[in-house]
Amino acid sequence: MTKRKSDEAVPKLFASYPPKQYRRLVMRHGQRGRLYDFAFQFSETANRLADTFTGEPHDDTMLIPWMYLHRHAAELVMKDAILRAAQLRRRGGDTDPSLTSSAVKERLKGKIRHRLMALLDELDKHFKALSLDRTPPETRRTLAHLSELDPSGESFRYDGDLPKHDDRIDFPALDEALRNMYGILAASIDVLEQYADWQNDMLEAAPDESPDDDEYRELIEDF
Repeated sequence: MTKRKSDEAVPKLFASYPPKQYRRLVMRHGQRGRLYDFAFQFSETANRLADTFTGEPHDDTMLIPWMYLHRHAAELVMKDAILRAAQLRRRGGDTDPSLTSSAVKERLKGKIRHRLMALLDELDKHFKALSLDRTPPETRRTLAHLSELDPSGESFRYDGDLPKHDDRIDFPALDEALRNMYGILAASIDVLEQYADWQNDMLEAAPDESPDDDEYRELIEDF
C-alpha cells in the first residue's frame, strides 16, 4: 500500500465518503501502475457488467458503455505493448530513429491517438521486427469491426457517429468475441515479457535493466 504524503490532500469527492465498515470499502490504488493494469481494470469491469446480462429489455442500456470499456481496454493494452516492444528493439541494438522513446511517444499521442487498427499495425510491425508471431486473423478481424463502428474513439462516448437504425445482436456471442479479442491482445504482454527474459540472458543484463524499469515508468506518465 502506498502511504499518502503529509502534504497530499484527499480528493474532496472521496473525502466526503470515508469508509466506516470494511464491507463497504473500495480503494483507488494511488501508486502508478502500468498501462496494462489500467487496461485490465476496464476489461474486468466490462466482463462483470456482461455477467449481469439477463436478456431483458433493460439490458439494452448497458450495450454502448460496455463496448466503450472494451474499446478502451484494447487501446491501452496495445499502447503498453508498443512501448515495451520498441524498448526491447532498442535494447537489442536496433538504431531506427523511429524507436526512440520520444518518437514512439509522439507517434502514439500525436499521429495514432485512438485509432485501433493503426495501433495494431504498429504493434505487429514491432513483433515482426522481433521475429515474433503477429496478431491472429480472427483477433484482427474483430478489432477491425470494432474500429469500424468507432473509428476515432468518439462514437461510444457521444453516440453521434453511430448508425441511426436499430441493431439486434446476440449479446453472449458478441461478449465472447470481445473477451477473446482482449485476451489475445493482453497475451502480447506475456510474449514480450518472455522475450525480455531471453534478451536479458543474451545481454547478461541485470534484473533492474528489464523493460519494467524507470524508462518504462517515464514513458507512461502522459498516458
